[in-house]
Amino acid sequence: MVFSKIKVVKRFLFFLSSLFIIHYSSFASPTAASEDFIVNQQIVYTYQDSGSGTVTESISLTNRFSTSYARQYHLRLLGTNITSITAADVQGPLPVELTETESGSQVTVQLLHPSAGKDRVTRFTLSYPAPAAITRGQVKEVSIPQISDPSQIENYTLVVKIPGSYGKLAYSSSPPSTSSDLFYTFSKDQLISQPIKLTFGNIQAFNFQLVFHLENSSLQPQLQAVAIPPDTSYQRVFYDLIDPQPINVLPDADGNWLAYFRLPPKSRLDITASGQAHLQNTPQNPSSQSDPLLTSYLQPDQYWPVDHARIQEIAAGLSTPKQVYQYVTSTLKYDTSRLANSARRGVLVALDNPDTSLCTDFTDLFITLARAAGVPAREVNGYAYSTDPQLRPLSLVTDVLHAWPQYWDLKNKTWVDVDPTWESTSKSNYFDQFDFNHFAFVIHGQSSESPLAAGQYKQGSTRDVAVSFAPYRSFAASPLKIEVVPPRQILPFIQNQALVRLTNTQASAIYNPSPVSIIPPFGKFEYLVDFRSSPFPWLTPTVISVSTHDAYLDYNIAQNHYLLWYLLLTIAASVTLIVMVLFAHHAWSVHHERSRWTNPLRR
Repeated sequence: MVFSKIKVVKRFLFFLSSLFIIHYSSFASPTAASEDFIVNQQIVYTYQDSGSGTVTESISLTNRFSTSYARQYHLRLLGTNITSITAADVQGPLPVELTETESGSQVTVQLLHPSAGKDRVTRFTLSYPAPAAITRGQVKEVSIPQISDPSQIENYTLVVKIPGSYGKLAYSSSPPSTSSDLFYTFSKDQLISQPIKLTFGNIQAFNFQLVFHLENSSLQPQLQAVAIPPDTSYQRVFYDLIDPQPINVLPDADGNWLAYFRLPPKSRLDITASGQAHLQNTPQNPSSQSDPLLTSYLQPDQYWPVDHARIQEIAAGLSTPKQVYQYVTSTLKYDTSRLANSARRGVLVALDNPDTSLCTDFTDLFITLARAAGVPAREVNGYAYSTDPQLRPLSLVTDVLHAWPQYWDLKNKTWVDVDPTWESTSKSNYFDQFDFNHFAFVIHGQSSESPLAAGQYKQGSTRDVAVSFAPYRSFAASPLKIEVVPPRQILPFIQNQALVRLTNTQASAIYNPSPVSIIPPFGKFEYLVDFRSSPFPWLTPTVISVSTHDAYLDYNIAQNHYLLWYLLLTIAASVTLIVMVLFAHHAWSVHHERSRWTNPLRR
């Protein structure tokens, strides 16, 4: 927080210096109003590759009256203790007194060369080290607090200069008024209503370790599944291990990855999945959802009463995802006191009690109204990184999970993540842009309740979700493992079928391995192929060729699969031989008998 004042001749004036401090969410306000000066300020934040920064504040004070001019400049920095500060005007350095206090720093600048007379201008600059830009995993963050009383500043400009190593500007709570590759400018109006948060980077990496608890209380074996974090248009997930290894991992209609395990009667199973997730803040992989499937994302469900008369009435005035979003953020208000009892209550109860809402209420209301307005929508549960639970709260208290919605972008053919909860609480834009902090665990589209997300497979009060920033890792690709299982016995002249099994042995999903669209890590896909065999397999062996993705296999069918054919051939040959022998014997007998009757010497 910054307070400042100027010492003037004949009268004293206290005014706002509007000094902004990176990474401190303090507000600045004047100690007293003044009309003696026109105050112009340009504040420049310059950052280095290391993350260190310098704040340069250029100030001009224009006298409104001939009887007043500035002699002293005071500022008080609350919430931080700066180690050094310099001041200067065009004639050289200015004396600066720096005093440390319990609440921050007190700075007094002596203006040695004030300009007297109406419309005369006193100019000087302040320079001091800024707290380093915060590095969070693979991205850097800069936060600038809002102006609480801008009336004391006539003209104001704020510029952020960053090095190329920071990457692109991935997120800004308020878009810059002007920008280039390395310069971002903000106006006074942009800082009136809310602080500005800037995030720079191209990708974020999270290490994760998730524990799932399954139990079979029946007297029969059971096949049970857990939902492990899947790839989405915003994230790519790589697995180091799933222990124990599942029987199979299959995608469902929403794109979840379901890992299947066989549980003996009266048994429990603890499953650990670990790896790394790479997150981006814009959709990267357009989905291939078909229209018939998209219609399922317009249907009512337990917590999405799309057909209710009250919902239909509200949705009649909403035609776009943004209109739905704005209605939700303006109607509901987050209530941290409900975290102790965060049971999901449904949108109708939320509309009756809008001031006591949690993230599930924001999400359910968005999905319900969007579907009622003809916009396909669904829910995401997962981990959301937050440094301020007041501005960016987490409502699903089970291992600190969060809920947010997605809507289908018809133009770009992809799902788009939005977060009305965090926009409502932080006043930052989470509709037109997204951040690197939302790690999806599970997607709810066909059902509003299942599958469960990691952290919700509980048996007791264990901590089952561990997510942390991590150095970016590259994961080597591995070819698909192809197996061919021929039928036990093969016969020629008829159509036979062989089983082809594709197994993904790499850490990430494999896409479009014909004839399937995806095989998740540790997943298998099986299908049948038709083939015909030569009647002489010992001369012309039967080969089944399988080519998919980056893998190829020529499978030579072993001779033992023709034992039945060989047996049939042997029987057929034996029967043929016997018939031929009998026929020959009969023919010889007939011939011999005729010879006796035609030879007179034998009569």
